[in-house]
Amino acid sequence: MELEQYRTRLEQMVEEKSKDLIAIQEKLETTNRRKLLFISVL
Repeated sequence: MELEQYRTRLEQMVEEKSKDLIAIQEKLETTNRRKLLFISVL
């Protein structure tokens, strides 16, 4: 039973980290688009 709880907790941690990484990637892509737009205006 303890192993099952440990596995479940690990799966939750992986899911949380994956969501965090997706959010960071989206912010980076938005920032990059803004940077490219800014450079194109120069």
